[in-house]
Amino acid sequence: MCGDVNPEKIPRAVSSVRQAPRQKLDSQDHAAASRTARQEATWALFVAGFSSVAVLLAMTVGAVYPGHGFPASAGQSRSGDNEPWPWVRSDAINYRNIVLRGYDRPGEHKISNAVFFPGYPFMVWVVSSGTFLQIEWSMLAVSLGCFLAGMALLPDYLVHYSWMDQRQRRLWILLFCLCPSSLFFRAGYSESMFLFAYVAFLLAVRSRPGRRWVHAGYWAAWASATRAVGLALPAVLGLHLLRNRAWRSYGVPAVLLCLGLSGLGLLAVCTYQQLVLGDALAFWHERAAWHLRPGNASWSEQITSLLLGNPVWNSRWYRDADPGRALIDSDCWFCRYHWLNWVSLMLVPLCLIVSLQKKLVCFEEWLLGLFLWAIPYFSHTYWNYGFSFARYSLFVFPVYAVGAWYISRLPQWAVWGFLGALLILLMFFSYGFGAGCAIF
Repeated sequence: MCGDVNPEKIPRAVSSVRQAPRQKLDSQDHAAASRTARQEATWALFVAGFSSVAVLLAMTVGAVYPGHGFPASAGQSRSGDNEPWPWVRSDAINYRNIVLRGYDRPGEHKISNAVFFPGYPFMVWVVSSGTFLQIEWSMLAVSLGCFLAGMALLPDYLVHYSWMDQRQRRLWILLFCLCPSSLFFRAGYSESMFLFAYVAFLLAVRSRPGRRWVHAGYWAAWASATRAVGLALPAVLGLHLLRNRAWRSYGVPAVLLCLGLSGLGLLAVCTYQQLVLGDALAFWHERAAWHLRPGNASWSEQITSLLLGNPVWNSRWYRDADPGRALIDSDCWFCRYHWLNWVSLMLVPLCLIVSLQKKLVCFEEWLLGLFLWAIPYFSHTYWNYGFSFARYSLFVFPVYAVGAWYISRLPQWAVWGFLGALLILLMFFSYGFGAGCAIF
């Protein structure tokens, strides 16, 4: 009969009517969130692009007009000619040589470039072979491309910070792009490629469940094939899986597959160096030759050297090479004392403590920051002054989280003054880098 009503259909009908406006509201919220995400990504790319143009301009001016205190030989003596490429200095020359002629075989009186991981030079070779660009232009293309890609992912990652508003997220990005040592993201170095893998790894770890473990393992492998400090990512991934007891939700085979995938980067490096150099651990065996720390110096002497800004130059090749002599004899104040490395050495552990106390970052990010700080610390590279502890601090994200937390509480004029000072300092260091001074 037409007058009969099925009581079982009443709740479904009512719920469908009630869900209609809710679904419409959810779709509107999703569209608004997508629009905001696009705006944030566009703004991050604008800041990264503008700062990159400024850095490259300063490098070019430094290469064309090297000033007093910026010895032109410091970044060029190992290349054997007058470098016309302002972004190819110091270690970038080694990356270029790997692309051109491969790894140098370790010798008794020869510094081998086997300490540099092959991920970045391999990508440069791929770009150069596919586009027919010169090696130097391909190095810049890979560096800028990876840097912009990492910055495009960064806003999606910063959304996971529940305590951040839009202003604090933008402060975070500004601090990151204007950090003085961030000039290496625009040079022929592997920093930008590592950054892209690093951000993608953290984003995969903090995203929704599903295939994120596989994605995290993939990016951990990429990072560990790019830089030696990238080996911290598979370690943190393993601790993350253990902490969350992932085998209960996804099974032991899936967890083992993820960990195996994360180790492929190191496996590829070892396999390649075994085939080319006959030593799977050549990057590890040759590291001592690149250290400037005197082997017979006590810890007290090293600490005194660091605190007083009076480096102990003990490595034979560095004392006798033109770059080393140029730095030792230079009257440029930041070359002589490497104060940025010293500030980074003290600032990073302080920010790690504050970020843990205030719970500004997740456990995995904090642990990664600790590892990325501790690896160069305990390998003694921070005593060398020729190596860059400031460059390692680029990837310790708790530093920027603490910076955004406190700087956002300053008056607007103080914030813009601080950011302006950072920009000037970044340009100053970029000019020195282009002039050939190994300031880091």
